[in-house]
Amino acid sequence: MEFSVHYSPFLEKTVIVLTNTEKARVLSVEGREVTELDEITIKIAEMDDFEAQKAAQIIALAKKISKTIEKLLSSGHSAAMLCVPEVNREQLFAAMDPAIVEKIATVIPKNLCAMKLDVVMRIILES
Repeated sequence: MEFSVHYSPFLEKTVIVLTNTEKARVLSVEGREVTELDEITIKIAEMDDFEAQKAAQIIALAKKISKTIEKLLSSGHSAAMLCVPEVNREQLFAAMDPAIVEKIATVIPKNLCAMKLDVVMRIILES
């Protein structure tokens, strides 16, 4: 998908990860061209304690996100962005590889995971 010429193009090949507590979508942006690369999902055994289950999901997701960003940054992407709900940000960052967290140039405190790609890009570009 190509986003509108009304917005500035990305100057660097950028990985964007959209996440909530259950999954993450991985996008690649170069210039005005946006490609969805992957969807990361996790499966955790059900627990009686909802908060413990949510925490375990975020930790498992954070580890997969870290590995994915690391792989993409070492194979041609030069920048990283993360869209994560503000309520989950601290927990997610605490579970991610600190070296990868340092490489994330922009954090957008929104849950964009379930939105259509054109809407996601409009929100990101207007942030």
